[in-house]
Amino acid sequence: MVTSTVAHAWFKRGKGASSKRSYDCTAMVPAQEPRVVSTAVAFPPNKYLQEEVLDAFLSRHELTPQDADWVTRVFRATGIKTCSFFLPKERLFEKMSRVQYVEYVRSGLFQLGVEAARKAIRDWGGDVQDITHIIWGTMTGTIHAPTMDTYLARELGLRADIRRLNVESMGCLTGFRCLALASELAAARPGNTVLTVVCDIRSALGNQLTAHAAGAPVDRTNVIASCLFRDSGGAAIVAVPQQQQQRAAPQAAPALPSSWRRHARLARAVAPAEAGCGSGPGQALLPQYDIIDSRSLLVPGSEHLVQYGEREGESIHLFIAKELPDRVKQALPDIVKELLAPHGLTPSDCCFAVHTGGPKILEKAAAALGVSADSMQASWEVMEAQGNLSGASNLVVLDRVRRMAGSGQGIYAAKRHCICISMGPGVGIETILLRRA
Repeated sequence: MVTSTVAHAWFKRGKGASSKRSYDCTAMVPAQEPRVVSTAVAFPPNKYLQEEVLDAFLSRHELTPQDADWVTRVFRATGIKTCSFFLPKERLFEKMSRVQYVEYVRSGLFQLGVEAARKAIRDWGGDVQDITHIIWGTMTGTIHAPTMDTYLARELGLRADIRRLNVESMGCLTGFRCLALASELAAARPGNTVLTVVCDIRSALGNQLTAHAAGAPVDRTNVIASCLFRDSGGAAIVAVPQQQQQRAAPQAAPALPSSWRRHARLARAVAPAEAGCGSGPGQALLPQYDIIDSRSLLVPGSEHLVQYGEREGESIHLFIAKELPDRVKQALPDIVKELLAPHGLTPSDCCFAVHTGGPKILEKAAAALGVSADSMQASWEVMEAQGNLSGASNLVVLDRVRRMAGSGQGIYAAKRHCICISMGPGVGIETILLRRA
């Protein structure tokens, strides 16, 4: 539920607001900007080479030689080297019933969410009773209540009057949309501290593909989904520094669904540090980032470019038009200019955290903004190591940015400002401007 104070701020129109947007988020920014005080990530336990995933796909589909050659070339063109799955190798691309799918993704999302959130809280070093809001985001949605934010809040021991928001079906822009919302919530009232958790098990698309008949032409949209999308979780805590307050005693955690209890134990037992992908000793030394502005855009006439939905036979179908990267390229310069102009900045003044949508998305984004591939190095590294992580990629890349800046690596150490960019169905584009504190 959103408080009336925040709702008023969201829809309050600032002076001189552009006709391109319905509100001016800078109208509610306090004297001190909300800050990303921690980030963390989580991945499933099984890690495979992209070639192993390709072999698994080919073993499940009887393709013509021409289609098998095309599929192989597409998998290898993704630039993905390794990736993480919950499923053992022998179950990759195994068809699941709807009930199996729902239980699989919900238990996995819960494990990733608990692990990422616990790491973020440890990185932050604060009291969980100071967390006033939790935002949960995913594209791996199911029809189920209570929603995942309820289970996470109780498992983490958050306060009983925690304010919750569940965000689903916004696709690959989810992480930065939720982070911008967390910033607005943190700014709305002194003492607000917002935990944002975004997780996706997008590899499960491969377990719900539309049927393929032996020797029939392969559904190329199924191939795109299978070669790109993988699993991860990310978390961030946003607060206005020096405005946090003591909170009431935590509510006791209720009984979890029996099939989830093992995942809760695994999340509690996670190692204190995982190379390149989580919190641990020394994480608190990583830089924090102030959220100084954000912008959103729905690209006119683009809703047909990304289509996602359920079909007969307990299948899920994702369509991504080949024109998508070019439409993103066309739209990016104006929204980034609008984001930077009030602060006297240009793209060359900044480093970038961009959704790991694939090589074409990253290449087109860099070309549109007139910057080098090195300015998006964090995104390239996450994509190569983990793949397209849907909306969770946003926070995973941001965590990577903090690590690279903290260790003095390249442009992330040299540039104080970072532009976050993600895109998803709509076509929607999210942008956030960060400044290293």
